[in-house]
Amino acid sequence: MPAEIELSQSDIEKRAKLIEEAINSYGVEAKVVQINVGPTVTQFGVEPGWDRKYKKIKERDESGIVHTRLEEISKTRVKVDRISALANDLALALAAPSIRIEAPVPGKSVVGIEVPNTTFSLVNLRGVIESSAFQKAHARTKL
Repeated sequence: MPAEIELSQSDIEKRAKLIEEAINSYGVEAKVVQINVGPTVTQFGVEPGWDRKYKKIKERDESGIVHTRLEEISKTRVKVDRISALANDLALALAAPSIRIEAPVPGKSVVGIEVPNTTFSLVNLRGVIESSAFQKAHARTKL
């Protein structure tokens, strides 16, 4: 059995937080909602937020003091292109040589941001054959 190398959960959460902070710093609302860790790449599923437009409303109270409040007048989803355009900035924020943005992830309502892991692990045939997913498939097929 080969030794398994895994990324620590805290490292993964730090990267997710960095992605959210980097995207939000460019005025794009988004949140990491899904993380898929692989042997060489980790995919962060980012859900686009909302573009909100506000209107200033000035009101006088009973004593004559003017108060200003913001009222939301419209809200639309952030365009996927705005997140995709930040690929180089995200790579810089994560100190990664490159990242890949899959927009959208097939079958899901998220944008996938794939970031190379700091340590790579090998995928061994024995580990695949002994996995429960393989054993279930083996029981149904003649493989």
